[in-house]
Amino acid sequence: MMKMLVLQSWHGLSDPELERQAIDCISFRKFLGFPERIPDRCTVWAFRERLIDTGKDGIIWEELQRQINAKGLKKALYKMQHS
Repeated sequence: MMKMLVLQSWHGLSDPELERQAIDCISFRKFLGFPERIPDRCTVWAFRERLIDTGKDGIIWEELQRQINAKGLKKALYKMQHS
């Protein structure tokens, strides 16, 4: 599910558009590990809200960014916002 949020952040997608792209775009499916089932927009929203409500969003995004930086990659991650 975190990979879905990473894709959403990198591409600036709404929840419905993220769902569509994850179903239709082969590069998204590859990044997600070719799952049998793609989470729908409501599941993505609920997961993001739970992370925010529990305060775990910042910890997770900081760790992801640390790992990206450690690998010398340039893509920045953005913090989640309530929708």
